[in-house]
Amino acid sequence: MNWMTKDWTQGQSNALVKILGGDKVARGILNGSVEFQVTEPKKPKLLELVATVDLPACEKFIAADEFRLNRSDIKLWMSDRFRKKFLGKVEENVGAAKLCARKLLQGSRDPGIIAELGGAEETTLYHLFSL
Repeated sequence: MNWMTKDWTQGQSNALVKILGGDKVARGILNGSVEFQVTEPKKPKLLELVATVDLPACEKFIAADEFRLNRSDIKLWMSDRFRKKFLGKVEENVGAAKLCARKLLQGSRDPGIIAELGGAEETTLYHLFSL
């Protein structure tokens, strides 16, 4: 007799029958009276929701007016790159938004994180400043 499972131990075969749901279910699969479906195991989550913040709308946000180094109400530091890229920005009619903060549970590259989020999203500079 030529066994497909010749490298399996009796214990492994028994364990598989138990995973399938026992002898009755395994025999039902074999005789066609029980249907089953094989699915890929779920990947571990990369992100955990930490907080959700509702942010208000804004008619006009002028970055240079808000991101000032000499403000007394906030301690602020900006890189030269940030200044060059964002200080000239003006955003008008920015709608209210809900932003979610998430904790990265394991190291990952951007594509995995973006996939778990359901796609890439952007936020406004105003909403970032509001946080």
